Amino acid sequence: MTAAPTSILLMTRGPRVHRFFVEMATELARDHRVTVLATPPELGAFAGILGVEVHGYETLDLLSEHGVRPPRLPDPEPGEVAAIERELGLPVYRAAGNYLLFGRIIREAGGRWNYLTTDSEIVATYAGAYHQLVRIFDRVRPDVVFFEAMDLISSFVAFALARRRGVFSFEPRFSPLGGGRISLGFGVYRRNVVMEHLYRHRH
Repeated sequence: MTAAPTSILLMTRGPRVHRFFVEMATELARDHRVTVLATPPELGAFAGILGVEVHGYETLDLLSEHGVRPPRLPDPEPGEVAAIERELGLPVYRAAGNYLLFGRIIREAGGRWNYLTTDSEIVATYAGAYHQLVRIFDRVRPDVVFFEAMDLISSFVAFALARRRGVFSFEPRFSPLGGGRISLGFGVYRRNVVMEHLYRHRH
């Protein structure tokens, strides 16, 4: 009896690492069931890969790129966000903390930040990401989840949901020692094994 192929969920980040995720999806789809959650400008590229199922982000944490934004998410029902926080063990502003800090750094450096700007958008994105990811998790039952970084609200929610369901979730990271290959980071608080190795072997 042949074992069922691994179900993999890839959560893209848009143009900055688009090529990396396209190549990753193409390779993985040869042997596994691959589902991609992608930004609107990326949907066509992933839809053309044999064996890849693609969905568009419904949340606002990524989608002001190229002027493409989905309809504004409805405000959550009273008590809905508190119930999600209890289920995930992830307060809404913990999920948004890295994201808000990233936006602040960009603005202080003189950059343009036209993503989430209000409390209501942040709360709606948190609830919207939860509902979309629950639908995807229930349907494709991923064994592994990959996302580019933990600064997006949707990535944080995916990590918390995966943790609750006993699913491994990883951040692929380019390693300075890897010759173009990647290393994998897991969890919210983690040791930097590359730097630890370098400090132990200085010569």
